[in-house]
Amino acid sequence: MTTLLQKIQTNEAGCLDNPSLLSEYLVLLASNIGEADKLKVLAEVEYAKKWSETRKSLESDKATDMAMKLSSEYIELRSKESLVKVLLETIRAVKHRMKFLAVEYQQLT
Repeated sequence: MTTLLQKIQTNEAGCLDNPSLLSEYLVLLASNIGEADKLKVLAEVEYAKKWSETRKSLESDKATDMAMKLSSEYIELRSKESLVKVLLETIRAVKHRMKFLAVEYQQLT
């Protein structure tokens, strides 16, 4: 997933000017949303387990929330949430780019 995002960000092989390659990337990005969402759910489960375990030793939910922000489970959860958002925003951006290329092509012909 991240390799594909990096290819788009760095315009590897001129992909941002290649409608065929962009449409291929768009399909791959869309298919990765489900996998990213699954990873996010798994991270949520791990976070919830750790939160419950941590709550036993602390006096309030607020204290538990604060302590959990320092945990690797919290970092992993935020990372997975971010990945889903990045995939969706990249898909939107690629669609806009393809529309722009279509207009540009029509103007050339």
